Amino acid sequence: MQSHWIKRTLVALTLLAVAAWGIRPLRVDSDGMAPSITPGDWVLWLPLEPRQGDVVLVKDPSDPGHWVLRRVIAVPGQSLTLSKPGVAVDGQPWRWREMGRGPEWVAYSEQDSWLVQTADRRFNEVTVTLDAGPGWLLLADHRDGPVDSRQWGPISSQDIKGRVWLRMGAADAWRGTLSWRAQDGPWLPPSKVPAQD
Repeated sequence: MQSHWIKRTLVALTLLAVAAWGIRPLRVDSDGMAPSITPGDWVLWLPLEPRQGDVVLVKDPSDPGHWVLRRVIAVPGQSLTLSKPGVAVDGQPWRWREMGRGPEWVAYSEQDSWLVQTADRRFNEVTVTLDAGPGWLLLADHRDGPVDSRQWGPISSQDIKGRVWLRMGAADAWRGTLSWRAQDGPWLPPSKVPAQD
């Protein structure tokens, strides 16, 4: 009975310490960041300015009362190009490797650090270039459905609440139980590089 009380006390003290350091827990309920962060996962976020590649908690411009997770692809002053081959930042293509397939999607590693999911890696036949200007360009890791900077445009720093420090959830073929900054790569052995069109 005494060990049960000690465990509860340790949990309570840990939660108080986490709150004191500004780390906030959030349970994920949408698939906008799948397959990197999936429904049921927990993320711990810090109220810090993001860096490229970070997942951030951002105010949804189409619903200001709603907060969503998105990944920083281009920082202020950069440009993002989405085209048939994939993603390029300031004209430099990012590395994509096919990691696996589901019935209606393909998972790719992007920059050997996180996973993205799409029905077709080409996005569409039209090249779209977005200029971040003084804002941030954010994309969902699930590239086919959720809205992001492709619809919103650049996001101002004041609309970003903080960045994800840790993802916790079930392990799968590519993710461990814990992912620092919601990044899991690089993956070994290397997957084959998908054929370029």
